[in-house]
Amino acid sequence: MTLYVVLVGLLVASAVWASAGGAFIYWTGNLNNTIERANLDGSGVTPLIQGAAAPHGIAVNGTYIFWANSGDGDIGRASIDGSAPNQHFITGGDTVNGIAVEGQYVYWANEGNGLRSIGRAKLDGTEVNQRFITLPEKANPYGVAVDTNYLYVTLPYYEVCEGFVCGRTIARIGLDGKNANLTFITKTGFTGGIAVNGESIFWSDSSSQEINRVNLDGSSNNGSFQHALSAQGAGGIALDSNYIYWAASSPYGGCCALSNIGRATLQDYNAGTLINDSFGEPWGIAVDALTSKTGPGPGPGPGPTVSPAVTNVRQSRSTWREGSQLATFAKKARPPVGTTFSFTLNEQANVSLTFTQQVSGRKVGSKCVAQARKNRRRRSCKRTLTHGIISFTGHSGVNKVTFQGRVSSTGKLPLGRYTLYVAATNAAGQKSQRQSLVFTIVK
Repeated sequence: MTLYVVLVGLLVASAVWASAGGAFIYWTGNLNNTIERANLDGSGVTPLIQGAAAPHGIAVNGTYIFWANSGDGDIGRASIDGSAPNQHFITGGDTVNGIAVEGQYVYWANEGNGLRSIGRAKLDGTEVNQRFITLPEKANPYGVAVDTNYLYVTLPYYEVCEGFVCGRTIARIGLDGKNANLTFITKTGFTGGIAVNGESIFWSDSSSQEINRVNLDGSSNNGSFQHALSAQGAGGIALDSNYIYWAASSPYGGCCALSNIGRATLQDYNAGTLINDSFGEPWGIAVDALTSKTGPGPGPGPGPTVSPAVTNVRQSRSTWREGSQLATFAKKARPPVGTTFSFTLNEQANVSLTFTQQVSGRKVGSKCVAQARKNRRRRSCKRTLTHGIISFTGHSGVNKVTFQGRVSSTGKLPLGRYTLYVAATNAAGQKSQRQSLVFTIVK
């Protein structure tokens, strides 16, 4: 389903019935070497795959399920419906933990002494590079998440000290393997699972038994981490548009004393246990939006459908001058004064381009609001303004939009730095995850 990836986990499906519009949670059973699945409401818990080797990381992309067999260092893969599972799809890793998928590649964390690296391969298993990103000896990589621009990696043993205050870190690395920043976020506690969306970075911290978040650029409105919610035993975490999910097990590896799947709303972090069962130490977790009617059910129905997926979001230039033309959706884009946004859709869907900007405000209570006379002495903060939304019907495959700064016949973006969010909704009402780009309009 998404770009949001989790620390560790495994996922494979067998042919089971799910109601139309259903979606699933997948998690790994680290001790019983299985992959489990359930509906998003916690019902229908089903063991999907047997025979994994201490599975940790898990990721899905609408076509395949990938998991990290920490026990033997191999990456497993199955079709999204669980067919054709291959426990040794990619070999040669060392204590693989986190795993993530973006575009045409799958990424994983090799924590073992023999590698200390991030591996990468094509989704078909070719172009395997176990040392795509080589890390220092002390930087044991654990959780992996990815968006259209960066890899995010938790480094629970990589300690950085500032004066008398020490803490672990989260790294951010370009998708080309360059510009690695091993101290992108510091003083994090003992980091584990990690997930990102178009606005925030979330990670689990076993030292504080919490899930924390910061803005996508690593900043925080209050100058420190927002402790989003208490989540005892949280390891792998995953996101969809409404919720954050986590796989919880015994904090220090004890068998089954704590085994559950937790869930909280992203709006107010109202948390609770979604599934409580003796899974054999759930470790990684992922969510998708598969609707499956491949097995026994109440009667015939349409074949499998998948939520729309927006991938490979790009722009021809990130800094440009404004022009006077309206945005145009075209199969063949002409060289613009501004830029050309491009992205890939897996099916025809309604696409929305939302243009936002971070502006200064003043902190009033827990909110960042516009500055006014009565709050001008309050602490400064950053708030997000939406300057315009453009919608159109996109087609399956590569789509291009030429853009010169106009969001309507009368509206034009002021000069400045913007974040563009791209999302899609298909005819069944299923929504993609939002993807983002950053651009700057200059004089």
